[in-house]
Amino acid sequence: MTRSQSTRPWSRRALLRSLGVSAAAAPFVPLLDGHAGDPVLPKRLVLFTHPNGVVLDDWRPTGGEHDFVLSPILAPLEAHRERLLVLDGIDLGHAMDISKSNVGHAGIASLWTGTSPIWQDEELENGWAAGPSVDQVVAAAIGHETAFSSLQLGVYTQRADAFIHTRAYHAGAQQPLDCENDPRAVFERLFGDFTAEPGAAARRIAARRSVMDSVRADVASLQPKLAASDRHRLDQHLTGIAELEARLDDLLPPSCQIPDAPADVDPLSNDEFEAITDTQIDLAVRALACDRTRVVGFQWGREASSGNAPWIGSGGIHTRSHETTPDSLAYRTALATWFTTKFVRLLDGLEAANALQDTLVVWGSAMAVADLHTSWNLPVVVVDGTGHFDAGRYLRWGSYTGGYTESTGVSSNKLLVSICHAMGLGDVESFGNLQDPALMTGPLDGLT
Repeated sequence: MTRSQSTRPWSRRALLRSLGVSAAAAPFVPLLDGHAGDPVLPKRLVLFTHPNGVVLDDWRPTGGEHDFVLSPILAPLEAHRERLLVLDGIDLGHAMDISKSNVGHAGIASLWTGTSPIWQDEELENGWAAGPSVDQVVAAAIGHETAFSSLQLGVYTQRADAFIHTRAYHAGAQQPLDCENDPRAVFERLFGDFTAEPGAAARRIAARRSVMDSVRADVASLQPKLAASDRHRLDQHLTGIAELEARLDDLLPPSCQIPDAPADVDPLSNDEFEAITDTQIDLAVRALACDRTRVVGFQWGREASSGNAPWIGSGGIHTRSHETTPDSLAYRTALATWFTTKFVRLLDGLEAANALQDTLVVWGSAMAVADLHTSWNLPVVVVDGTGHFDAGRYLRWGSYTGGYTESTGVSSNKLLVSICHAMGLGDVESFGNLQDPALMTGPLDGLT
């Protein structure tokens, strides 16, 4: 069931104001449960990305739109069936300039941006996306009321590697965003001020305020020297400074449960990958439940990764992804099933924290069949807590070719438009490179 289209969208600030809650008292009021007939509370978005695709025959459900049976890979999602959409036939190729790229691993830069890369060399290996990813467009619209407009969390994304295969999320054209791979650093960023000895926290806030005061003074001294148009931009900058300053006094709602600080680990250690994955997912849950952010991009690994998954079996993840022996196919299916269990950990954590309500979670990979580098029939899973989509369905487009030949499916750009609409950005009608507006304009048909 979808929300009534006549329901008025409310921000948290507007809702609290309507209840007579002052701005000073607002941080002490927890996020409220949403029920039928209640105002629409702030929405949240999580993008979940894994590399190297899947064994599509082991990923694809069987049955029809409503009576589908989840595949071995997706079976752990059964408990979330009512909110589930399995999307089959989403094609990334429309967003890519296939004449200049084999798509493949480089598609990670296009998955959430809907753009072709801007290449920096003739080998077509160095380059970045040509526009922002959908999480950043959403964050620009809804992230101004939280301490962090968005977070990018990763596991072994090799952030020091300036290579297109390593970045799923982009702030804009040629502006890749690093994922933080170290859980301890994530914890300190999210909750360090609230767990530190009171005197230390106060000193940290005072130091930040000193920086803000200095910036404000410098900006103010420029105002008399600028033209009217430039003064307007400067006023906007001062407004941003004021908003940032307000966040220095940020308080957590009483409903927030700060997790224990994670142990120090080597974020590049294969032996720690499973523990790091669990901790990063749990921190993402806490960040959303405590309203530290409303937008999270989670990235596991990188395309063409040299890493291993010893808890699954021997051999490199990338090497195995290109092998079609029975043993390697079983390995790839086991690894994809493991990703499903981690995706479910995220969903279960959000539900337990009463944060799955009003949250849209989208999981995808930039390839369907890694051994052929094809990006047709991408494996896409949506779990919708916003009520925007008509969920509990398995939807298919195109020829369902298994990824081995060009699909007649639907453009992934339309999925990005649909995500924007679900997050309240109803005026977004196209997303990404408009090489073919017919393929890249409008939402996916049949989702709502």
